[in-house]
Amino acid sequence: MVNYKWQNFGKSIDKDLPKMTASLNQKLAVTTIYDKSHRTTARHSALDSAHGQYKLGVSRKRNKFTSVQRYSQTEREALAVVWGCERFHLYLYGKEFILVTDHKPLEVIYSPKSKPPARIERWAMRLQPYTFKVKYKPGPQNAADCLSRLSQVRDETTGRNIAEEYAYFVAKNAVPNAMTFKMIKDSAHLDKDIKQILNGKISKSNNLFRFREELSVIDGVLLKGSRIVIPDKLRKQTLQLAHEGHQGIVKTKLRLREKVWWPGIDQDAENLVKSCRACQVVGPVPKQEPIKRTQLPDGPWQDLCADLMGPFPTGEYVFVVVDYYSRWQEVAILKSVTTDKIIRSLDMMFSHHGIPISLKTDNGPQFTSKEFYNYLSENGVIHNRSTPYWPQANGEVERQNRTLLKAFRTANAENRDWRKEIPKFLLAYRSTPHSTTGKSPAELLFNRKIRTKLPEINAENEKDDADTRRKDFEMKEKGKIYADQKRKTRESDIDVGDIVLQKQTKTNKLSTTFEHDPYYVVKREGSRLTLKNNEGTISQRNSSFVKKFNGQINEEETLVNENIDTNIEETNENEHTDPEVNLREDSLIPSRPKRNQKLPERFKDFVMN
Repeated sequence: MVNYKWQNFGKSIDKDLPKMTASLNQKLAVTTIYDKSHRTTARHSALDSAHGQYKLGVSRKRNKFTSVQRYSQTEREALAVVWGCERFHLYLYGKEFILVTDHKPLEVIYSPKSKPPARIERWAMRLQPYTFKVKYKPGPQNAADCLSRLSQVRDETTGRNIAEEYAYFVAKNAVPNAMTFKMIKDSAHLDKDIKQILNGKISKSNNLFRFREELSVIDGVLLKGSRIVIPDKLRKQTLQLAHEGHQGIVKTKLRLREKVWWPGIDQDAENLVKSCRACQVVGPVPKQEPIKRTQLPDGPWQDLCADLMGPFPTGEYVFVVVDYYSRWQEVAILKSVTTDKIIRSLDMMFSHHGIPISLKTDNGPQFTSKEFYNYLSENGVIHNRSTPYWPQANGEVERQNRTLLKAFRTANAENRDWRKEIPKFLLAYRSTPHSTTGKSPAELLFNRKIRTKLPEINAENEKDDADTRRKDFEMKEKGKIYADQKRKTRESDIDVGDIVLQKQTKTNKLSTTFEHDPYYVVKREGSRLTLKNNEGTISQRNSSFVKKFNGQINEEETLVNENIDTNIEETNENEHTDPEVNLREDSLIPSRPKRNQKLPERFKDFVMN
């Protein structure tokens, strides 16, 4: 039990106490003790000496209003702390003190890590100017316990309210940049929901009705907890301010949640970031679509694919043709890659195995020339071209190129001529069972096995086409499942009529991932999209090279969906190039600079061969 010695300081205690405390040792601790009853709150502030005895003290009491009497027990105890600190502001401000209470939950409620209800959180903001520590003592040891039962006098708090001014300061400085506090106050009266609350009324039809327990008003501005409720007129401007710097959805939401609020703020922030054009053109590339396997042809040498590989250090190119059915390879070494050279190579191959039904190539100038188109048309060969910048569309020959290149590198590592090693490689490859079909390319093409250097027993060659097709299907499906899982593919929802952004080639570190101007999808064939911009430029891309455009486009950028004939064959006729062009599809990329070679000055008087 603590013994208190009460002394009568008279009515001048409020005037005398500051003078008395000023002359005391500054190291003496200030202890604030409070208690509350059903109708009265008592507060006692004292200075304790080194022996733990309270030497000097002052007490205050306050009757509770009718609305406060309806508060819960914990809320009344929490409010008593706020009232006592504000009443003794002169003695407590700028000094650490101990707050003694006989209500133990307040030790947690007013701790730094507490997450109290909205009403108590509002009171906690009023206590932020003070530095104190809550300490629990039972009622019999609480000096304010008896005082809370004595007074029946109503004591109105008058004068300057420091805590209210501090809360106003916090609210004012929470306003986003470039938006003044006055703008929010003026716009609040134009928002019917906020205006209704400022007038002291709120109906169930009000969008803020379900948040009414968390709302408060400071100087004509509505707050939800410690965040400003932004009127409808200023919400778009607030979103734009929060998205300055073009941060992502999560960080934009976090920046908004720190200062402002309105119903549906998260969804509005998400829609803004998704429709930001600058964020879209530098955003990530869409996921690739699942692999679509090429169906095995009905027979050998019907559907072919071709590609050029090189140049090699010798300045030569390798022209590769692969049969989709048997995986048979034909290889030709070329010193130039003009259309005429390509046609001569194909003539030789066709004379051996016959003319195929279709031929698939990339979009190199050799394959898009008028001469090449006429050559295939005369022989009745359908020309299929892969999607630009998407070599996977011609994956069969691209994979065979990798195998060939490995053989060339191996020959070079052993100091052998890679040109002379090509026949050896082709003999080994054509006589080896393929991992997909289970049979060798020679067996599928000629319906017989070819003889090699390895010893073998002659046996009757029987064609087992069903087994070949089953094995081909199983291996393709196995490879498809593995690749789709590894790439985390996803079906594209882009369709004809959609407005999209097209991926562009980066030229420097600041280049955007996508072009700024949108395109219009005019045709879709599988994963190949035919696009057109407002300038009339038509391009073809794989679906993973484009993504949907969110938001609205300017009037001058409006795309007109015209009736465009996107037939591939007719497009090929209009896109023919010079037959003697030696450039490949990627020739737009600048080559390495070369120095000009000239005859040394000392040989200028000589005749040089």
